[in-house]
Amino acid sequence: MSFYIFLFLTFILIGRPQDIFPSLVPLRLALVFTIITLLATFVGNKKRILHDLFKLKESKQYALFYMLMIIGIPLAYHRREAFNYIFLLYLSNIFFFYIFISQVDSFKKVKSIIFTVCFSTLFYGLFSLAKGSFSNRYLGFTSGEGVSWMTDQRFSFGAMYDPNDLAYFLVSLFPLSFFYLAHNEGIFKKIFATTIALLSVGIILLTGSRCGFIGLLAVSILFFFTKLVGLKWSLKVLLLVASVIVLMLYDKELNMGRFKALSEIQGDYNVTAEDGRLGIWKKGFRLILSNPITGVGVNCFGQAIGEMRQAENEIPRWQAEHNSFLQIAAEVGLIGFIIFGALVFGCIKNFSRIRRVEVLTPEAREVKTVAGLLQVGFIGSLLVAFFLTQGYSLIFTLYFALSAVMRKVSFNLNNTD
Repeated sequence: MSFYIFLFLTFILIGRPQDIFPSLVPLRLALVFTIITLLATFVGNKKRILHDLFKLKESKQYALFYMLMIIGIPLAYHRREAFNYIFLLYLSNIFFFYIFISQVDSFKKVKSIIFTVCFSTLFYGLFSLAKGSFSNRYLGFTSGEGVSWMTDQRFSFGAMYDPNDLAYFLVSLFPLSFFYLAHNEGIFKKIFATTIALLSVGIILLTGSRCGFIGLLAVSILFFFTKLVGLKWSLKVLLLVASVIVLMLYDKELNMGRFKALSEIQGDYNVTAEDGRLGIWKKGFRLILSNPITGVGVNCFGQAIGEMRQAENEIPRWQAEHNSFLQIAAEVGLIGFIIFGALVFGCIKNFSRIRRVEVLTPEAREVKTVAGLLQVGFIGSLLVAFFLTQGYSLIFTLYFALSAVMRKVSFNLNNTD
């Protein structure tokens, strides 16, 4: 029973029905079901679970990463902000990770998690398409005649994700749906998977997110030109044709000017302006050098940048990092960044090693497919996260947990065989 409660918690955290139906917001579904899941998981099995939790290398690393976040609170630029974020927001990620690795102890349960994540992606994607809207922003370019601006129409939905975040969410998760195309899971699940893939591609392009486009391009190349997933060429061609049809249907809504601008990036405001991505990254590196051990404090980068600008007689504007790895290094410190990097590298190494294991049974083939899909999705996620402030995202926590569990499941399968 506790595992099914955890599946529902996963749906709440990823599918976010509370964003879609405002009447659910006062119910605090994420908090309520986190508490219920914790009680159902640990009551009666506390000693065994606590003993098993920290056997895994990943669980030790993640605990150390969280401890470093806490240690940085006294020296944070804004101690209350850091405290609130660590204990009121990020703590849910910690609970999710440790419930995940205690609950998911077999490949059958991994498959249930994959289905729940895919269903949540479809759920949020469908409501995004149905209820989302376009908003006009402006995109700046520097030329010989000065700065010019073009209308920047972006699709988004809800208060949780802006257009870039929505693209990040979909790029990170929709590749998992291809499991149902790579294996004989029935016609219903094949339709289910195809719908997720086409819907995600359409929405990613509608957002006009250039980092999302880069991630989508990387995922597409890995799918079509590598053997990471193992799809038949006939199926790849059908998916490509279907994707083209989707693009034709949304031709008028797509803002192709944003994607074409990638070829003229040297004139983009992110490269030329002081408050563009390159400008903020340069300041971020200076913050790292001035606070290398504990960082500036979790969720305190904006204030730190504002104070730096004020000290240099500039407008004290607060601004996000727009780079998840710079975010961790600047806010948690270089030791925290090394631990975070070890978790990221561990994911890639685990997925790669599992994928190369000799196939002996049908279940082992499925394990290899899931590892390949996780590798593709994680690579796409990392590319998009490089341009966004998503270092504390649940997506990273989900992949860290899947990496640990898949390594354990693969080890058990090999020993059994």
